[in-house]
Amino acid sequence: MKRNNPKLSLSWHNRGSMRLMLLLGLLAALALACDFSQFLPAISLPPASIGTEVPSVVAEPAETSLPTAEAIESSVTREAESSATYQQYLPLLSGGEATTIAKGLSLSPTPKPTRTPNGSGAVPTNTPTVLPTAYPTITPIPLSYLCIPPQTPQLGLVIKVVDGDTIRVLLDGKEEKVRYIGIDAPESTTSQEPFGREATKFNAQLVRDQIVELYRDVSETDRYGRLLRYVVANSVFVNLKVVEEGYATAVTYPPDVACAAIFQQAERTARLLGKGLWMLPTSTASP
Repeated sequence: MKRNNPKLSLSWHNRGSMRLMLLLGLLAALALACDFSQFLPAISLPPASIGTEVPSVVAEPAETSLPTAEAIESSVTREAESSATYQQYLPLLSGGEATTIAKGLSLSPTPKPTRTPNGSGAVPTNTPTVLPTAYPTITPIPLSYLCIPPQTPQLGLVIKVVDGDTIRVLLDGKEEKVRYIGIDAPESTTSQEPFGREATKFNAQLVRDQIVELYRDVSETDRYGRLLRYVVANSVFVNLKVVEEGYATAVTYPPDVACAAIFQQAERTARLLGKGLWMLPTSTASP
């Protein structure tokens, strides 16, 4: 009976170990020679695993300066005072109803910021809960202008002042004679009536060499071929201003009567104050 040789078994075991180590060495050499990073999944470390802390920067909101309640109230007060001259005409506008809306411009006061109650009493908030009213960027129109029919005006250059209620205007390259609607000033051309020269001079101060806005009522011209217009120069209603200062009387020629009531009220006020031709001892209305 044969017996296994211990020395022979040990040599075979050593040979197997050497082959295994040789194989592992070859695999390690191949791993070093090749780049297997592209076959490996990307590993992202969370921020907490990084040793250094990155400070977080929080952008603070920019401070916006809002108008104070006092500034808003002062602005509304100044705007109301600027139209105080025309308060007497309010009952005559919009069919007898007083209104404060002048061709898209609202004169309603701006709401004041609210106050929130706190444990120690009422404390004003840092930011008003109601923002100021955004007013349109148009020139404020006096309340008395509401009688002018709403339309796009004609623009003309005044080249001559004829008298207190008539001017010559360069309109679309053509010279036109314009007669003011609803008023009558003393004559200073064909005849010399009392206060006629003064009326012409006052009219010239308002419109001479100015670009004027011309508004039509119903009629285009009168029987003499003159354009019938309401005239506005530098935001001044010229027809009304001449009557207010006592340089003309209010007359009514239908159908152009949109501003007749306001002109009549202006004449009554000028009479009471003794302005212009009403300061004369024997002042009489022109025919």
